[in-house]
Amino acid sequence: MFSKKIILIHFCLYLSSCVYYNTFYNAKNSFNEANEIINNDPSSKHENNQDIPNIAKKLLKESIASSNIVLTKHSDSKYVDDAIYYIGRSYFSLREFYKSKKYFNQLVDEYPNSKYYNESRLWVEYSQLKLDLLDSVFIKISIIEDEMKLNTKEIDKNLFFLLHNLKGDFFIKKGNFDKALIEFEKALGFTDLKSKKIKMYSKLVYICEAENKFKKASKYLEKIIISSNNKDTRVESFRKWITIKKFDKKYGEIIFGIQDKINLPDFESDKLQDEFSVELATIFMENQDFVQAKNLFNDIINTTKQNNIKCEAYYWLGYISLMKEFDLNLSKEYFDLVIETMKNSKFSKKSEIYLNEIESYNDLLEEYSMLSSNNLRVDSIENNQNTLIRMPNNSIDNQPYKDSLLFIISEKLYFDFNQPKLAVNKYEEIINLYPNSDYAIRSKKIINKLSGIDDFNDSYKVDSLKILRDSAWNELAYNKANSIRIFKDVALRFDDYQSYYSLGIIYENYIYQPELGIKYYLESFNKSEDESFKKNIKNKLLLLEEVIKNKIDTLNQKFDYVNGYNFFLKEFNLDSANIYFSKSSLLNNSKELSNTINNYSKELDDIKFDTLKDSMISPVDNHSIDSIIFGLANKSYWLFRNDSLAQKYIDMIMARDSSNYHDSCKRLEDKIINNSFIVDSVNFKFYSLKSKKYLDFYNTIVTFTDNYRKNLLEYDSLLKYLSENIHDNMEVLESDTLDMKELNKIQLPSNMKNNILPDINIDINIKPNNE
Repeated sequence: MFSKKIILIHFCLYLSSCVYYNTFYNAKNSFNEANEIINNDPSSKHENNQDIPNIAKKLLKESIASSNIVLTKHSDSKYVDDAIYYIGRSYFSLREFYKSKKYFNQLVDEYPNSKYYNESRLWVEYSQLKLDLLDSVFIKISIIEDEMKLNTKEIDKNLFFLLHNLKGDFFIKKGNFDKALIEFEKALGFTDLKSKKIKMYSKLVYICEAENKFKKASKYLEKIIISSNNKDTRVESFRKWITIKKFDKKYGEIIFGIQDKINLPDFESDKLQDEFSVELATIFMENQDFVQAKNLFNDIINTTKQNNIKCEAYYWLGYISLMKEFDLNLSKEYFDLVIETMKNSKFSKKSEIYLNEIESYNDLLEEYSMLSSNNLRVDSIENNQNTLIRMPNNSIDNQPYKDSLLFIISEKLYFDFNQPKLAVNKYEEIINLYPNSDYAIRSKKIINKLSGIDDFNDSYKVDSLKILRDSAWNELAYNKANSIRIFKDVALRFDDYQSYYSLGIIYENYIYQPELGIKYYLESFNKSEDESFKKNIKNKLLLLEEVIKNKIDTLNQKFDYVNGYNFFLKEFNLDSANIYFSKSSLLNNSKELSNTINNYSKELDDIKFDTLKDSMISPVDNHSIDSIIFGLANKSYWLFRNDSLAQKYIDMIMARDSSNYHDSCKRLEDKIINNSFIVDSVNFKFYSLKSKKYLDFYNTIVTFTDNYRKNLLEYDSLLKYLSENIHDNMEVLESDTLDMKELNKIQLPSNMKNNILPDINIDINIKPNNE
């Protein structure tokens, strides 16, 4: 019997050990499975992406639950440090950085001999980094790195991969992309895992794009395409590769790349075939190979089943026929087919504009032909840039003169249809047929200008440049790229500061690339000799600097709001929360929450809980106290989401039989039990609505954190560039000149006033001395 008991005891211990080991194994296995899913998920390109797959979230929570069982039921086992490590890592992947930091700190403090010791120290600093607590992060990272190099006999590749990854992310937060690039490239040398390499390549692409290092960015994208096992990742990376190559105008490489990829299995779907065939055809256009482009577009029309693709192909065929071959009838046929194929597409709207231009041009030709055949003799005068018609007594009123009509035809050829040679022929026709006309003089000046002969006075120079600028503005309505091309051409050929300024407007308000907007504003400033204009543009740049500073401040305040909300939501640390809400007081939500915390603290001070039991004073006073306590309960539940604290306040009220708040407390208690935040009572309405507003604002910021971080880096870089150029390269203006109200509106080109373009507010007054 004694032997049987001994065997039974050993069996029970063995069984217990098996259960315990299985629990730990489940924790480890769940974590590893989740990590594998995250690493191989195409949407999770790097650690900053919070949208990890739901199945990974579920596995991480399972790992935390299993690890907690190890900690509570087997706290003396050899796997305790492993369990703490998996909890910390799981919380980090779930972006609950306060919790991850807590567990990694516990591992560092209580298990200095653990195999996870140095790694946990790095994860502590990574958690600090994610929480924006950057003050001592780099110093501590450097200390850990030095100790690792001294004490490690054999290099742990995983540790050094994590180290350099952490340093790289630190430099990204600081906006030092060059140093980040170096660290991430170092990290690549410490891993052979494809998934880790692909994430690192993605980070490197992001940095190279931010620094305009397009050649390097394309190389990293090529490595992703080669290395990734995920089709979607390869296709998306190839799209990005094409975009980057376009910036560098490497059209030959793009053509070769698409032709090489389009027959691979990744691109075999009809949708992708159509997409990249259109891309290839448009690249042939950019490369001035219009024959190949036309052949491809015709092939696409014959093979595609997608109306939107067919519509686009018809449009580009019409565009080539009009702009490159000037075949009006053929281009009209193609534009009509665009509208016929898909009436509501963006290409249909563009086609309608071209059709209207063609119709207008044909009407002008017909009218000019009719006037020429009738051999009408008329003169023309100009007044305030409007043509006033003076006809013979026997003529039709307001019939235009032939010289002015021919001049309009010339302008349409040059500006609307991009036909400079035909336009020059028409200008020469005006000079030959109407040598005494004002339009003949203007035509001579324009021909000279287009030929690069600068032999005319300022007034004609301004006049011809104004025509060119008006054309570029008109083009912006339906072809931004062409508008920019015209403005750049005018700016470079004629050193025209107003064209540089116009480019600044376009990049700031239409293309939304503020760094280029600032670049062209500065170029305009440097080219101008008009002191009044220079003063105004300096004001604009200083105002832009203030706007950027405000944007940076707003973003930082949003991060402070999240930090404050985390403190009272997750740790119920009201003092720390209030510090962050005070730092972000320009946000209404932060200001309101700060006031709520202050009022909450004041109410706690007003009610001396230690003497509450002895305060058997008048019922009125008891009612007043219960009102305050019930308010504290509501705030604890709705605003702080602290169920246990809210329940304590409810218990205090319920303990007094005479309280008038029993029913209200009961309803609130039911909500606590059911974890219900649905508004169904006037008593809870104020707090619940406020709570929803604060939580929604918090969730919005958390959802878009990565975008905000990216924006913050861009704004920091932009502010540095702008500040250096304004304050280093320009004379400082008096601060009292920095007043938006003093800046007049720019004189917009006439075609913009006719609502061809959307209304925009531009706060610079361009008024050169000679115009």
